[in-house]
Amino acid sequence: LFSDFDAALLGAAFATGDLGAMYRRLADHYAAQSRRQRQIKARLVLPVAVLILATFIQPLPGLVTGQMSGGGYLRLTLWPLFKLAAGAYVLVSLPRWFREGALYPFKTAFDSLLLRLPVFGANQLRRNLRDLWSSLCLLLEAGVPMAQAFPKALNTVDNRAIRARFAQVPAALQRGSALADVLRTLPLPGPPEALY
Repeated sequence: LFSDFDAALLGAAFATGDLGAMYRRLADHYAAQSRRQRQIKARLVLPVAVLILATFIQPLPGLVTGQMSGGGYLRLTLWPLFKLAAGAYVLVSLPRWFREGALYPFKTAFDSLLLRLPVFGANQLRRNLRDLWSSLCLLLEAGVPMAQAFPKALNTVDNRAIRARFAQVPAALQRGSALADVLRTLPLPGPPEALY
């Protein structure tokens, strides 16, 4: 029912006696995550609708003038849509296949490649760092010590290339180093302001 992150968060809140407030914070956290996903889907509706309409409208003059039959019109419209749907399915399923499917051994290379893509890479970096810092804030607010909170927050980062950059932080925190001091020594991806 709960992830490792959720369990640590609720366990610490239970120990401090502030379980109700932490449930509300956790609900807000997941509601914001769901809202962002809905916004992305809503922004994709118009381009997809225009693409589908264009696919049906473009060969329409040939059907009206009698240059093609109804079957030819359907072939010209439905076959490209089928290919686009198959391609979209592969793109949507690809991350899941890398996370838990047959492509799992190639996930690290795939994650490194994602970060190098022009626009998508910056978005991937921002999203993973946002997940890391917001998770860390929730854990610290619940009363989890930094040395225990950081590894659990790091598990919310799904990009292995980014996670590898932070791999030495938990050990340094266990030795008593401050998080800010450790972060200054890391070869972190992206602009420096992404850390703050």
